[in-house]
Amino acid sequence: MCSLSDPEVSLISGIQAAAIFLRDPRGSFCAPGAPTVTTVTTETTVHATEGCAARACGATGYSTTVECNAVAAGATVKACAVTDDAVAKACLPDTFTVTCPAGNNKTVAPDFASPSIMHCKACYMQTDVVDTDPMAKAFRIAFSFGDMVDTRTGSTPTGIKEYEVYWVWKNGRANGNKLVTIKADAATSCCTKDKYSVVMLGTFSDDYDGSQRIGVMAVSSGGVRVPFFSFSSAVGDNATKVVEGAQDSDGASSPVLFMAVFVAAGAHLLF
Repeated sequence: MCSLSDPEVSLISGIQAAAIFLRDPRGSFCAPGAPTVTTVTTETTVHATEGCAARACGATGYSTTVECNAVAAGATVKACAVTDDAVAKACLPDTFTVTCPAGNNKTVAPDFASPSIMHCKACYMQTDVVDTDPMAKAFRIAFSFGDMVDTRTGSTPTGIKEYEVYWVWKNGRANGNKLVTIKADAATSCCTKDKYSVVMLGTFSDDYDGSQRIGVMAVSSGGVRVPFFSFSSAVGDNATKVVEGAQDSDGASSPVLFMAVFVAAGAHLLF
């Protein structure tokens, strides 16, 4: 089976449930009335790519240059022009470079190859994300971040609709498992460090090597996804005890992720 271009296995193979709570502006967490519980089921196993035919990457979503939206596998294209979108223009230079991984076999966006000249980052991003569950293969991960800001002005660009949180390979490429989408609050001139907080409970796959990170990207009101603007450190398994993995119907280990997402009052969780 041909899937993602990275010949590694996925960290998570299923998403089962998400619980949503609003945070009181005074700092305490609360659930007005009955808690809202949404169930989402996906299967996102990543397979090795040996024997799969390579194909060109798909559109960037943030460049108007035709050649940058159909980059051949293993190729690099320079001088990509930024699209006419307020958030994209605030974060990206007028021109930049993109590359399509060698052996790519999915119609996915090429990699943004000019991260050092990206103008945006989180005003605060918790980088020291750690697993606090002592059971082997089980995890409890909590992290928070603030709004994205233009580093040249110190202000949040106008027009950010939402933030998307992903598991990310060590090379900075999303592994295909979007964890959650959080509606952005109105832009302010100050930074609230824990404005968006995410808590995840679940289990790692048996061959997880501790190299994956958590990445955050912004989506504009025009639907443009700019490249990841901030990353956590690599998330390792804090294993001091042994736990048996969940078993599916055929007896195989079935990693499951349960997510509880906390956002600032007035914000909304989207899927």
